[in-house]
Amino acid sequence: MPAPAASIIIATYNRSAALRRALAGVLAQTYTDFEVLVVGDACTDDSEAVVRAAADDRVYWLNRAENSGSQALPHNDGLARSRGRYIAYCDHDDIWFPWHLGGLVARLEETGADFVQDYLAWLDGDAVRGVTGPPPDGNYAAYSVTPSVWLVRRALLEAIGDWPEPGGLDDSHVKVVLRRFAQAGASFAAVSRLGALVFPSHLAPVYATPGAAQQDLWAGRVATPACRRAARRRGRRCARRCAGAGGPPCEG
Repeated sequence: MPAPAASIIIATYNRSAALRRALAGVLAQTYTDFEVLVVGDACTDDSEAVVRAAADDRVYWLNRAENSGSQALPHNDGLARSRGRYIAYCDHDDIWFPWHLGGLVARLEETGADFVQDYLAWLDGDAVRGVTGPPPDGNYAAYSVTPSVWLVRRALLEAIGDWPEPGGLDDSHVKVVLRRFAQAGASFAAVSRLGALVFPSHLAPVYATPGAAQQDLWAGRVATPACRRAARRRGRRCARRCAGAGGPPCEG
């Protein structure tokens, strides 16, 4: 089988309901030349069954023998098994808009950049709490943004080495990886469009529980034609409008 252009890595641990929703968002991408590696951090729930139920031969399941307690080692395992020249990540409880991956691939190829990201809306219950994009000053060496909005050339990831385990780091492993990209001389680009919904567990502890009620709620909201048109055309302004209204004003 020919290697796909992009490999998407989803690190997960015992969040099968949220994983089902995240995987559905990945498989709904308008850009289809990809594979998905779902890497369990020694999962003991029905996550494997969720992956099998997708019934898509682009999706692969791996489960670590021992729990590592972070995304770092599952990310490394996924990269080692992946075949794409571009690498994307989706956290197991986040939701991608359908145009996310295609927009990132187009921007990477158009600019020749090593790393590209789009915008995310981070959610707290029924409300959009904020919108995050690239660093205003362009300095990724001192920045942190969830990997759910990254697309990275494989060559860059291989050049900086493995994702570091969080223990003993002065910063988060995400911030360390971004700093290594910058130190390696990577070129960065961005897509000025909303690409993902993110559910930070430090804002709402319910996001760390086994269910996926909030993911289901927001997936339903953004599936409306009006919301998708607004998010695609107005991007970050759309998300900020949601934040001011406490939810999608275009819903319905």
